[in-house]
Amino acid sequence: MRTTQRSSRTIRRRSRDRGSALLVTLIVVAGLSLLGLAFVGVSETESAIAANQRDGIQTQAIAEAGAKAVMEWFQNPSWARGLAIMPANNPAPAGMKRTRIVDGVEDVYKPLSTQILFDKPYRPARQHRFFGDEETADITITDAIDATTLTNLNTFLFGANSRAAGRITEIRVYAPPIVGGNLVGGFWTGGDRFGTATIRVTAEKWSADNGGTLRARRIVRMVVGEFPMPIPAGPIQTASNAAFGGSFDVHWGDEVALGNLNPSVARTRIPWANAFNRPAFERGYDNVSFPVDAANPINFLNELIGKSFQDPWAGSRARGTNSTCGTCSAYANTATEGQPVHAAFQGQVQTVFPTMRAVTFPTIQYSIWKRIAQQGKGTKGIFYFEYVNATNPPQFKRNGMGDAHPIEYWVNVRTGGSRLGPGFYFFETKGKVDPQLPGGATNTAVLTPGISWNAFEFGSDFLMSGFIYLNIAEYRSTGGGSSAPTLPYNMPGEIFRDVGHRRWIAGAWELDGAGQPLLTGAGDGEHSFQDINGNGKVDIVVEDAQRNFQSFDPGAVNRTEYFPKTWTAGCTAPPASGAPGASDCSEPHEPFLNFIYPNNPTGNVTIGWEPHASQTRRPRDLNGTSVPNCNTNPEKCTSNGFDRDGALVDLPVILSGVLYNEGTYSSQGNVDYFGSVLIRGSAGATGNAQIWFDEKLVKDNWAPPGMPRVIVYSSMTDEQ
Repeated sequence: MRTTQRSSRTIRRRSRDRGSALLVTLIVVAGLSLLGLAFVGVSETESAIAANQRDGIQTQAIAEAGAKAVMEWFQNPSWARGLAIMPANNPAPAGMKRTRIVDGVEDVYKPLSTQILFDKPYRPARQHRFFGDEETADITITDAIDATTLTNLNTFLFGANSRAAGRITEIRVYAPPIVGGNLVGGFWTGGDRFGTATIRVTAEKWSADNGGTLRARRIVRMVVGEFPMPIPAGPIQTASNAAFGGSFDVHWGDEVALGNLNPSVARTRIPWANAFNRPAFERGYDNVSFPVDAANPINFLNELIGKSFQDPWAGSRARGTNSTCGTCSAYANTATEGQPVHAAFQGQVQTVFPTMRAVTFPTIQYSIWKRIAQQGKGTKGIFYFEYVNATNPPQFKRNGMGDAHPIEYWVNVRTGGSRLGPGFYFFETKGKVDPQLPGGATNTAVLTPGISWNAFEFGSDFLMSGFIYLNIAEYRSTGGGSSAPTLPYNMPGEIFRDVGHRRWIAGAWELDGAGQPLLTGAGDGEHSFQDINGNGKVDIVVEDAQRNFQSFDPGAVNRTEYFPKTWTAGCTAPPASGAPGASDCSEPHEPFLNFIYPNNPTGNVTIGWEPHASQTRRPRDLNGTSVPNCNTNPEKCTSNGFDRDGALVDLPVILSGVLYNEGTYSSQGNVDYFGSVLIRGSAGATGNAQIWFDEKLVKDNWAPPGMPRVIVYSSMTDEQ
C-alpha cells in the first residue's frame, strides 16, 4: 500500500517537471543565437573597418602616385606631354589657368602658347612662377576642365580609369610656402619662397563606376623645390689662384679667381663699360625711348655694329691680380674696344659702382649636397658613392653596396660606363668626413686620392652629364684622344639691355600716372617685348642707313648698315610670318645686339642685321636629337630677331654640365668640356684643353633630359 502511494507521488512530481528541459534548451539556444548575432555584428563591423582602411590606404597611395607623377611633369615636361598625361598649353584647357594680379600686373602662369607647361626653368622669371594659394591655385585640373588628361593619367598610372578601383580626380598647383609675403586677392606678393610649387592631388574611390557612394577621399600635398644647382660665373672658376698657359683656352664666358689670375688665350670680345654694365648701346638704338643726349653722348651701337669679335662673351675677373690688367683701361670711344683689356678686371674685392663688383665663388656646402645625395636614394638622377680603397684609380661603391668601380666608370653615361644617365653624382670623402673648414679652407687629409685621366681611362666613348661633385685631392687630365662624342651644343645667346621697352596702346605710347612714357620689363632678366601680331616672338623689321661712323670710331669710314626700324607713329605691325610691308616696323622691344653666328665654335661673330630675305640662319633648337634644316624649319634657327640661345655647333667634350672638385685641378692634352668647371683649390692648365661655357647654367632653361630639376621638400596627407 505504501509502495503504491510513493509511486503515485513520484509520477505526479514527474508530471509537474515535464517540459522544463525544453525551456532550458530554448533559453540556451536563444543565448547562443544572440552571441552568434553579436559575433556576426562584430565581424561585419570589423570587415567594414578593414574595408574602409583598405580603401583609405589604396586611395592615399593613388593620391601619392598622382603627386609624384605631377612632379615628373616638372622633371621632364616634354616626355609627359608626349604621352598626353599632362595638359597642353596650345591651347590651354579653358578654366585651367587662373588670372592673377600681382604687384599691379595681370597675367597667368606661362601665358604664351609656345611655352611648355611645368617646364621648370632654373631661377625662373615671373611668368614661370606660381603665386596662388590653395583656394586660388594657378593651375587647376578637374574632370570638368580637362577630363582627357585625368583619364590618360589614371590609365597610365593604374592601367584603368575606374572610380570603383580609385582614381585621381583633381590636381592643383600653386605657390610654395612663402614667409614674409602678403596674400592679396588670393595671390602672394613679396616674401621668401621656400620651394618652387605646391602640388595638391585629390584621389577618390567609389562603390561603383557609375553612381554609388563615396568610399574614400585622400588629398596629398607635396612641396617641390628647385634642384639647387650652383650658379657658376663662367666656364672656369676657382676659390684660389688660377694660371693657364700653352694653348689652354676658355670660351664664351668669364674666367674667375678669388686669388690671382693668369687668363688663357686672349680673344677679341665685346667690351664692358664698367665692372657692372656692357656699353649702353640702347643710346642710338631707339632714339625715341633712349635718345643720345648730353648726359649720354656716345652712340655705343655705332661703336659695335658691323664689327666681328672672336668671342663677344669672354672676360676675366679676379679678386687678386689679373695679368691681363697690366694694360687694363676703362672702355671709351676708341678703335681698340674689342681688345681683352676692356673686359678684364682685378682687385674686385668689394662692390662699389662703377669700378668694382666683388668676385665670389658659388656656395657649395658639403653637408647639404651629401644630404641631398643620401636622402635622394631611389630618386631618378641622384647618386651617392662611398669611397672603398686607394687603388689606382680609387674605387667607389654606389650607396656603399655592390661592386666597386673607379669614378670614370660611374660618371660615364655612354657605352662602357655605368650609363646611369644625367644626374647628380656625389663622391664621398675618406671616412665620410666634411672636408670644408671655417674660412673656406679644405681639410685635404680627408680627400680621397686624386685621379689622372687619359685616353685609356676614358675608353672609346665617354661623357659626363649633370653635376659631378668630387672630393678628391687632384682632378687631372692628360689627354682624351678621340674618346669624347661629338655632339651639337648651343653657343651663348644674343646680348640685350634689360632696360625695358615702351608699349604702343591705341595709337599712342602708354604713359604713367605723371604722364611720362612707361617702360615695361626693365630688370626682369628677360628680353621683353610687345607682341603686337600675337605670334609669340619679337618681329624685327630692318632698314638700311648710311651713317658717319668716324665720329664714333676713329679711323672708320662711312658705310651703310642695316638697323632695326623702331616703332613710332604711323607704323603697322609686321605679319606673323612672311615678309614685312613698307609701313611695317619692329615690335616695341628691349635693345639687343643681333649676332651673325659662324658655323663652327671658333669662328668670328659679327654684330649686325641683314635684309629680311637674306638673313644668315644657323640651327638653334634641336628637333629631338637632330639638327634642324633652316630651309624647312626657320623657326628653329637664328634670325634678325632676338635669339635667346645661340647657334648649334659640334663639340667633342667629356662634360656636359658642372664639374666641382674640393681639391685642385690641372690639365694637359686635348680634353674639352662644355658647361663649367668649379675648383675650390688652385687651378692650372697647359696643353690645348678647351672649356666652353654653357650659358644656360645662368639662364632659366638648363638641364639635360633626365637631370632632376626639382626635389621633394615636404609631403603631407589629409583624410576626408
